Formats: sequence, C-alpha cells, structure tokens
Amino acid sequence: MKKFIILSTVVVLLASLSAIPVLADSKGAVKADIVCEKGGVAGWVIANTNGDGMINLEVHVKVAPKHAGETLAVTVTKLGKIGALTLNKQGNGNAHFQLAIPKGATDPLKGDVCIVFPDGKECCASLEVPLK
Repeated sequence: MKKFIILSTVVVLLASLSAIPVLADSKGAVKADIVCEKGGVAGWVIANTNGDGMINLEVHVKVAPKHAGETLAVTVTKLGKIGALTLNKQGNGNAHFQLAIPKGATDPLKGDVCIVFPDGKECCASLEVPLK
C-alpha cells in the first residue's frame, strides 16, 4: 500500500508539471542532435528565443573519454566562433550561449551549430529556430 501511495504521488506530480503553461511570450525551443560526418551523434543543441531579441543556445557534448580535457570551439553559421567548451574526464561538456537575433532575419532562422575538435574535425546540428 505504501508503494502505491508513493507511486501515485509521483504520477500526480509529473502530471501537474506537464500541465504548467509555457510563458506567454515563449517562441518554443527546438532540439537537434550534433552529428559527425561518419554518422555518430556527439551530443545535442537546444535553441530558444523568448521575444527579447536573443537566441539562447544550450550545447551538450558527449564523446569518448579519449577526448577528455580537450577544448572544443563552438561555431554558428555566418557568425563563426562564438565560444568554446572544455570536456571533462568522461568526454562530456556543456555550454550556454546567448546571441542577438540578426537584423532582417527571416522566420524560421536556419543555421548550423558546430563543435570543432582540436584536429579540425567538425560535428554539427542543423536548426530552424522559430522567431514568431
């Protein structure tokens, strides 16, 4: 009976969280896998704009431990390098970037977010970020 009560509480809590409305001016987030040229997935990118003229990018990289400690460049189509992230000893890394929406940008804003390894190898995610 005790397990049933705990499980019921968890189900109700999760259901209530999913019912929370998104902020009124949110444009919605998009997520895309970071894919390497040989087809492997190296992580993901989430992009979101919330009406403030900015795009928020969350980059998550999960690669082999052989890349531990490496610093990867993060690039965006037409902007070039926007920053970097350093991988931990498991080969994982996270970074958050905030970019201004280019003047005259069309909806949706299309582009690639790429991570660049020290040897020059690139892995990219193609995104279409809604502006409206």
